[in-house]
Amino acid sequence: MLDKLKDFIDTLKERIRSPFIGSFIISWCVIHWKVIVLLLYNEDTLKIQQRIDSISTYLSDQDFYTLIIKPVWVTLLVIASYNILNAIGLFLKLLYDNWASPYIQKLLYNSNIIEKSKYEKLNREYNILKAKYDKESVDFIENVNELRDLSMNFDNFRNAAFEAEQQNSVNAVFQNSMTWENTFTFKNGDTGRENFIVEHDGFKLNDGRKIEIANIKATKDGKILVFDKIIEGKAIQNVLVRDRFANYIGFENGDTVIRYRKNLKNIVINSAIYKGGENSVDVTMIIRELVSNGKLEFTVTNELMGGDPSIDIPKSLTVDYTLQGQPKHISVAEGLKVKMDI
Repeated sequence: MLDKLKDFIDTLKERIRSPFIGSFIISWCVIHWKVIVLLLYNEDTLKIQQRIDSISTYLSDQDFYTLIIKPVWVTLLVIASYNILNAIGLFLKLLYDNWASPYIQKLLYNSNIIEKSKYEKLNREYNILKAKYDKESVDFIENVNELRDLSMNFDNFRNAAFEAEQQNSVNAVFQNSMTWENTFTFKNGDTGRENFIVEHDGFKLNDGRKIEIANIKATKDGKILVFDKIIEGKAIQNVLVRDRFANYIGFENGDTVIRYRKNLKNIVINSAIYKGGENSVDVTMIIRELVSNGKLEFTVTNELMGGDPSIDIPKSLTVDYTLQGQPKHISVAEGLKVKMDI
């Protein structure tokens, strides 16, 4: 019995919290205030039965419109007025936040305050610049670390350069007519970039300028390369080491980190077939992805080619591509290393 009474009270509380029901109860009590007075009147001589009779008489004298319809209309008017006033309040708040407040602040603090819309625009621009700065900071740190590592081995590079053999022309090391990308990082962190084509006696930049190359030396294995750039009559020495992709990285003028990379955009993979017996698989997209990532040397395996087209049968990879418009063709057996001629 107590549980049911508690449930009834909880349900009643929930209903009263409803905007319509709560407003209706308040409206009804205001309109029929005499009933409330009779209920709360505390005169000892007024018996309970007298109160009941008085309330019954009052309610019986009222029609349905006065008892129900009129409180409903008042309730709807109260709710509508509340919502309208609430909307007006929100509008005034927005008006104050976006116009009045910045204007008042400007009057108080001169020109140190900007409007919210301008602030949000500046904040977006700041976030974009910060992201760019963070990326460039990471690149700069990598360059500094690379410079430090190269500095530790600089004496080895220089000693190897003294043992290097004189070359007749720069294209004895850099492939002739190949487009190269030259990037450099100065000691203060500034960077630069140039693209050039190798010619017999130097580099021809994209803008048509020519850089003469002299005193070209390379070790027998080609891993160490030394030469002088002649710029405005001044010799600027490059001491470079070759990586596994046949690119070069090292120092220019002793303190500038410099890189020479082949421009792989000149390579176009036309087709690549991985074949074993009568079965074959088109792996053109796999080879294109490898080349685009700079992997010009790799071992032919079933895993790398995406599967085994013929189990227990020897397989081979055949690649047809063009370099600077010239057709190239390679065919390598499974388990051997591909070395693309660029």
